[in-house]
Amino acid sequence: MIDRGSSACRRGWFAGLGALATLATALAWPVPPAAQEKLPPEVSAKAARDGTVVVLVGLKLPWKVETALGAAAVQKQRAEIGAAQEALLRDLRATEFKVIRRYEEIPAIALEIGPEGLAVLEESSLVANVLLDRPPRPGAGGAPTEGVRFEDGYVYGAPSEKIAPALREHAGTGEPLLVLVGLNIGIQWRREELLAPEGLERQRAAIKSAQDSLLRELTGTRYRIVRVYRSIPAIALELDAAGLTVLEESARVTNVLQDRRPNSERTGGG
Repeated sequence: MIDRGSSACRRGWFAGLGALATLATALAWPVPPAAQEKLPPEVSAKAARDGTVVVLVGLKLPWKVETALGAAAVQKQRAEIGAAQEALLRDLRATEFKVIRRYEEIPAIALEIGPEGLAVLEESSLVANVLLDRPPRPGAGGAPTEGVRFEDGYVYGAPSEKIAPALREHAGTGEPLLVLVGLNIGIQWRREELLAPEGLERQRAAIKSAQDSLLRELTGTRYRIVRVYRSIPAIALELDAAGLTVLEESARVTNVLQDRRPNSERTGGG
């Protein structure tokens, strides 16, 4: 086991799920982790190519922002986060890894890890989601790095490139691209179980409007709809390099991730 650099005095420069675009009227969120696999394909691909990969790991814990808690509750929550981090590191002890950063305020931990460790993360009941991260740069403290947040049970990364680098490389091959597109819906997205009926209806209408608007922008390019989501601000598409250019220039798009072909393609997904 490699456990170097576990000091609190490192500051991650997190990539995560893509660009957080702020428009004049609303804040646009990236593709929610709920729309993706627990371990995104680009994470596994980078580990296989480079031997190790830096990741941000969201932990499955009940959590509240510290400003909503009293002093005793803050200490209790931080202790629970620390205990979950230690439990995960024990699960990883047979693999090679390096701790990049232990968070105190949010249920997350940053690791440098290899393919064997990623397999442990994917199977672990302690892990909510795994994000591709950037190598850390010097910093200080255990508070969340700017742009990293925990919301609705998942960890989100800081702003990164709008188009995943692997997609740019693939676009040059001339082969069709399978992508998961995060959409700016003009309102803040929330998990549906947290919404009142009127809020749920409004959110679904905003998602459909954003999807329809993007498809109109793609007119003239070669694309195919792979999956239309109702409850998540996203759409899965197969398209060509020209379509990828449209996505990059569109104000409707927050970020674009490489997707995997589903076992059973369908529309109307959750």
